[in-house]
Amino acid sequence: MIAHVKLYQPGDSDERPTFESFVLSFGAEDWSPLRLLAYLAAGLVLTGVSLSYAYDGCALTNRSQIAQARVERTNYDQRDKTINVVFDSGPVGETALIEKLKHRPARGDVITVRYDPKKPSRAVDPDASVWNPLDLVFLPLGPAMAVVAWARWNRWRRLRGRRR
Repeated sequence: MIAHVKLYQPGDSDERPTFESFVLSFGAEDWSPLRLLAYLAAGLVLTGVSLSYAYDGCALTNRSQIAQARVERTNYDQRDKTINVVFDSGPVGETALIEKLKHRPARGDVITVRYDPKKPSRAVDPDASVWNPLDLVFLPLGPAMAVVAWARWNRWRRLRGRRR
């Protein structure tokens, strides 16, 4: 998609350069209200998902504890390798799905895991990284879509005021 940017010329009497005109110069001015709301909703949902991953990463980084867990099920034939574990120490009897694996334990092995005491199902392999940059990629999308919605709303109010 090619964005056509309308540059401000000093002789233009109907529009002065504003943040609103800058935001809308990238094609968002032509979006219908329904399309704008759909994009805004999608942006906010994706931002919420990224925030959820960021919160999980922060929780594990700040308050994680080490425990022993027994591997109940392995899922190595899928694209994302996962294991299901049952805790033998710490929150005994609780279950967790571990997605970020550094090693491939067999079913029945007892392994060491890092878990969040407030939510034991939030667990990781202690040798694996808690942070994944792709988990945070959508964080700026929600605020960006909110700025576009604000600019469209502001433009609509200003144009409506001129018609009166």
